[in-house]
Amino acid sequence: MEEKMRILNLLKEGKITTDEAARLLDAVDQKVENKEHREHQIRFKKHFMPGLEVMPETITKAMATAMAKLQENMSKLKEQEKKMRENIVIKMECENKKYPAKSSAAIRTVSGDIEIEGGDNHEITLECSGLQKSEERGEELVCTSVSDDIEMKTPEKINLSISTVSGDIDIKNITGNIDCESVSGDLELNEINGKITFKSASGDIEVNELKGGVEIKGASSDIKINYLEPDDSKIETKSGDISITLPKISDVLLELHCENGDINLNGLINYEELENKEGYLKIGLGKQDKIVSLRTKSGDIEVATE
Repeated sequence: MEEKMRILNLLKEGKITTDEAARLLDAVDQKVENKEHREHQIRFKKHFMPGLEVMPETITKAMATAMAKLQENMSKLKEQEKKMRENIVIKMECENKKYPAKSSAAIRTVSGDIEIEGGDNHEITLECSGLQKSEERGEELVCTSVSDDIEMKTPEKINLSISTVSGDIDIKNITGNIDCESVSGDLELNEINGKITFKSASGDIEVNELKGGVEIKGASSDIKINYLEPDDSKIETKSGDISITLPKISDVLLELHCENGDINLNGLINYEELENKEGYLKIGLGKQDKIVSLRTKSGDIEVATE
């Protein structure tokens, strides 16, 4: 401020011109700005440089802590995996196992096909590979598999309970009840005498030479049933066609629900039409003492005779 006053006094006394005074005042302002900038740098270094100096060390310590935690978690996971493997019998090559005849068998798989055939056997033969465990629980044989196929030969008379995440199921020549559940996979059953219960998220279903009833619920499935002797049945699919074949002489009451599709009757004679409206047809055959209900939201329904 004093320097600016001296410059103004010199101008007033006529010792310097106006231009010279302006240049001198600018020089004084620039000098002040440079001084303030240097003072700001000094304050910044004083307050923040100590933090910058220790920052690499701080980051290193944080990373080391995170890595130690990660290694600890990995060790825990490995220990859990080890315990799981200890609880499961590991067979890397195909092996035949034989068990006494049982009244029921249960199979649980994550990924792998299942094939079961009944016959004139007095024992159960199990062939499987990979990560699996099988054990007897009284009158039931329980088999658990992670990722490989299972083949089983059983007595003809046996009840089956099957659950799979991803895999096809093929069952033949069984007298007994069959309960299946699948997330993704096809189901094929042949020569079955008993009740079939099946739930599927995705996969086609085919049953041939059935003496009995079915309760099937599919999300995205085409369903085909060939009855030799029909019993009470309920078949539903959200998206897919339903096709059933009945004996020429049948005593059934048919309830056909078809929201978006066609209903076709092929070869049916001497039936009684009880109700007919859009998306629904109810007809009777013979004594009408068995009820067969078919329902699809998006697909066709076909009923035929042999």
